[in-house]
Amino acid sequence: MFHPSFNLIMLFYYNKIKKFLSSSEGVFILAIIIISIFTRFFHLTYQSLWFDELYSVCIADPTNSTETLLSKLETDYHPPLFYLFLHGLFQVFPFNDFTARFAVAIIGILGVWLIYYLGKEINNKQTGLWAAFILSILYFHIKHSQEVRMYIVLFALIIITSIVFLKAIRKSNNYYFIFYAFFSVLSIYTHYYAFFVLLAQGLCILHLMIFHKPDFIIFKKFSYSFLVILLLYIPWIPNFLLTGQRQHFMELPNIGFFFVYLYDFTGKEPLTALFYLFGLGLFITKLYKLRNNSTNFQNPGFLLISYSLFSLILITYIVSIYKPVINLQSMIAVMPFIVIAVVLGYEKYKSKIILLLSSIILISTGINLVFINKYYTKNSKENFRQISGMVNSSDSGDSNVIAVSQIADFYNYYFRQMHSNIQVINPNAYSPDEALKNSSAFYVINAPFSKEKSRQLESIDEMGFLILYPQLKDKVKDISVTHKIWVDYINQNFDIDSVYFDEKRKFDVAFRYKRRNNI
Repeated sequence: MFHPSFNLIMLFYYNKIKKFLSSSEGVFILAIIIISIFTRFFHLTYQSLWFDELYSVCIADPTNSTETLLSKLETDYHPPLFYLFLHGLFQVFPFNDFTARFAVAIIGILGVWLIYYLGKEINNKQTGLWAAFILSILYFHIKHSQEVRMYIVLFALIIITSIVFLKAIRKSNNYYFIFYAFFSVLSIYTHYYAFFVLLAQGLCILHLMIFHKPDFIIFKKFSYSFLVILLLYIPWIPNFLLTGQRQHFMELPNIGFFFVYLYDFTGKEPLTALFYLFGLGLFITKLYKLRNNSTNFQNPGFLLISYSLFSLILITYIVSIYKPVINLQSMIAVMPFIVIAVVLGYEKYKSKIILLLSSIILISTGINLVFINKYYTKNSKENFRQISGMVNSSDSGDSNVIAVSQIADFYNYYFRQMHSNIQVINPNAYSPDEALKNSSAFYVINAPFSKEKSRQLESIDEMGFLILYPQLKDKVKDISVTHKIWVDYINQNFDIDSVYFDEKRKFDVAFRYKRRNNI
């Protein structure tokens, strides 16, 4: 049926996997992966996509050409790879919430498996197993494994580049340097924070060259790898420079931002936060004690963690003084190194204490997720799907029903999922006379996070307008005038017929307008 050589290869890997799963190590990692599958797939589409997720899926709409997709990213703050990945995914699988979140969840589970190998590469299999376990139940990683954004992809790529980086140092095989260049390029085309990881890896190489017996062959090969990475990134450099010139919503965080973020990483669960904080303290103490031990202090894995923490926490903060780049989501890049640093910090304790700590963290995290944070049952995201459903259920089924919204693409996505006749238009692209001249009734649908409380079409700020509608950038100066024209036209010609109430935010978010009979 298959070629004999193929059968031999399959038999080889079958026996290898069987042997691994029959070992205690294999049983533990299998149990961890099962935990990861449950925590990342449970209630996967329970909540609506929120603003950033809808931005991702609308950019990646399979009806868009690649050129259209890239043009829509003209005012985005991220590289294009994640959007291109989603776009390709939607060419094959259904264009819906489940496809997008399922793909991200799979990458999240892959990240748990990968950190096991990174822990092994840095220290030993016990380090890898414990790192995988605490990551499998870490709130922040679970959360981003269920969100259609690029952060969990960045997380996985950072681990892959770190594993290949360490293997290249230790074994110097050419294919490791090729893989290193390849995955590094993928990471910097996924998120700009990957540059700070590359910086950390470059500092590791320089450290080993200066303070350890230099290996000029490895240095030469890494130099070639960095050159290849630069050459492959050249096409995106103009966009990268433009991104640095744009306004954005980020601000320089408080000097104690890391502790606040660490607390958020755990889902604001104090016991787990203390566990991480104390573990990091133990790791720093361990590094201090190793400073005079030339063999251990030159361990590439320890150096990689140290320089990564330095680059992703301190250097990013210094850069943010001049151009803010730090936010909670992007700091997922430092998470692999925090997790393994914490595990290495607790390494001196006996296995019984490690088991006790693991049990406590598992129980406290479970209680936090289920009973306190209520992650799987509490509606914490924006109600785009619910609002679309309310409006759609009230529609009479007439063709060419018009709705007006400043975030038209997002609502159109959900009406498309519902096979609705409602078409949402962006008021900045049409005059009210042009859009509503033949309409006896229409809808106004505001954003779930709207600040508009006077039952009229919400306004839109310049930055939000440019993010959503880069193709209309020539109209950005007129958005306040356009908004007034629309509001005046609606008030003069229409009355509110129905109101749609957002249960989460407790205010009216959508309205059905009916044309006055005397007009």
